[in-house]
Amino acid sequence: MFHFRPQGGLADYALVKTAHSAKIVLKAPSSSRNKSNGFLSACEAAAIPSSALAAMLAAKSSVRKGDRVLVLGGGGGVGSHLLQFLKNYGASHVAVTAAASPSSAEAKRLVGLGADDVIDYRRENWWEWKPNNNQNQFDMVVDLVGSYESWRRAAKRGGVLKTGWKGGRYLTFTGDERYMQIHSLMGLYSFLGKMVSRALFTRIFWPFYPKWTHFMDTDPTNGNLDELVRLAAAGEFRPVLDRRSPYKFKLSEVKKAMKLQESYHAKGKVVIRIAN
Repeated sequence: MFHFRPQGGLADYALVKTAHSAKIVLKAPSSSRNKSNGFLSACEAAAIPSSALAAMLAAKSSVRKGDRVLVLGGGGGVGSHLLQFLKNYGASHVAVTAAASPSSAEAKRLVGLGADDVIDYRRENWWEWKPNNNQNQFDMVVDLVGSYESWRRAAKRGGVLKTGWKGGRYLTFTGDERYMQIHSLMGLYSFLGKMVSRALFTRIFWPFYPKWTHFMDTDPTNGNLDELVRLAAAGEFRPVLDRRSPYKFKLSEVKKAMKLQESYHAKGKVVIRIAN
């Protein structure tokens, strides 16, 4: 998830390690992108190695059977795939926060991906939210938005998330900031210090606080990417592209794609088509 050299994400060609790749069978461009039938389109294939891979590995390593899970910001690239994997790996109930009223098309899309409840954060405070059965405590909160305030609110005793004593966990993909900027060695130490100290603190005082984890695993090796491609080809999950994707490979379109990505309001994965 973290790279210290340019990765050439918009290059015509790129040299990759064999262990970081997977073989796919492409389907015709005219085929529906929501029905795999054993095949993936080039755009679908481009959408899964980062966001969908992170979603699968997070669900696979963190979800316990019967978990009630709350996903903060579940409509984007990672969230749209995570919602599909949570139930597959044992979650019994999934709620998600989004800018979506209960009757909106976006709410219906999220329910179709696996959410049981959609919390419109513009009208409700998710940390005070109670479902109809009044069982408001979750076993795990997955933070795809990123802020210290989200952690503080989730960790409040008697709140929406169980304590570590009862199995409560807080899994963040972004830490305290959406856009991590490290410009010096001291900045790196500061970032790592906050992450490590909070993880250690919640494990020492786990009876009173949910266990906090910064998830950073997008390792395509050890068969992970092959497994993801197999699941997609078998129709066990579907790659989700934002309805505006794919963007054309020209400056004006690339700018639109990057702005959408930075806005945190994409409804699925943002993809740029380099060539036909």
